[in-house]
Amino acid sequence: MSTTLLRRPAALLVLAAVLAAAALLLGPALAPQPAPGGGEARAQASSVGTTDEYVEDVGRLTDALFAFGTSFQSVRSASDLPSAIDDARGRLDAFRDAAATLGAYRLERPRLERQRAGLVRSATPFADAATDLLDALGERDLRAVRAARARAKAALADITRASRGRPPAPAPAD
Repeated sequence: MSTTLLRRPAALLVLAAVLAAAALLLGPALAPQPAPGGGEARAQASSVGTTDEYVEDVGRLTDALFAFGTSFQSVRSASDLPSAIDDARGRLDAFRDAAATLGAYRLERPRLERQRAGLVRSATPFADAATDLLDALGERDLRAVRAARARAKAALADITRASRGRPPAPAPAD
């Protein structure tokens, strides 16, 4: 039998703090703010992207990740949770879109290409874990929230490593 979040209001606040802290920590690590206009149309037009496109697209990815993390800052009670979950889902969609744009081209500079490929590769596991986290929150299943939160935290660490051009952490042995 699962423990519900309604019985654990402190769990909501802890989760909100974890998500907000992760977004605040990752924001500066990934890239500067993007210029207006987005890089999606340009990325589809060419298989080789420019550094300017890359900076803009990474900015969109960063902004979406930060926005996702801030979705839960206004949660003060269980009744606030449904609207925060809906908001977070929309922001997670923006994150997925930004990752897809980054995945639509490659870069000629090896260091930037390694970074870009790592961000694209690490975005999906984070988005999947975050989706599971939102589902668990909606179901108020604390056990599933904990499991999804752990996966999301590990995926965020991989995004941070990718932003520095480093490979993801090795998968734990089963």
